Amino acid sequence: MTRSSAQTRYRLRDLLAYLLAFAAAAVIYVLATKSLTPTRVGDGTEYYAMYLAWTTTHRPFMTPNAWAALNQLAESHSILYFVPTSQLFAQFPQLHLGSTADFNHFWLYSLLAALVGKVCAVVGSPVGPHNAFLLLHSLLFGLVLALAYRVDPVFVNVVVASHHAHCFNSARGARSGLSQTSSFNSQLRVERDHRCGLPALACA
Repeated sequence: MTRSSAQTRYRLRDLLAYLLAFAAAAVIYVLATKSLTPTRVGDGTEYYAMYLAWTTTHRPFMTPNAWAALNQLAESHSILYFVPTSQLFAQFPQLHLGSTADFNHFWLYSLLAALVGKVCAVVGSPVGPHNAFLLLHSLLFGLVLALAYRVDPVFVNVVVASHHAHCFNSARGARSGLSQTSSFNSQLRVERDHRCGLPALACA
């Protein structure tokens, strides 16, 4: 086998692995949306609020329009255990400034979900805030699978599932996905020659 043909074979193998990774993420997303009841977990309502702030006003803080959108979502009763808007509005008075308000969360997570929702709307398949976060979790899951495959295929089979089990166990709420991915990515910052297979798991 020539060097060129070997490189082509490896590229095709890698491409197939990446396609399978994102196909697995797509399957998880479909199964989750079909079988799980949307449920607010922890501080998920605050992330829904920041999502709506991005989609309604394109700002990382709450405005009257964003609060109105959040109240409309709450009154739809589409998400279980949703924190009432009036309760959330009064929860952090120190973070209010005039008619605006903030939350003690970094806005990037909600921005990413808002971008996912925007793409879905552009292609003609709009999703609500909950499913936008769930789809973001699925995409991150596929991305981590692909990145982990580049480090060590065995690493994918053993470690990724355990790291994201909590993420998709609480996928009914809008939380955990980004932090789980960041935690896992930190473990990939090692040289492949020094950590591979089961020794990598032992050192994790």
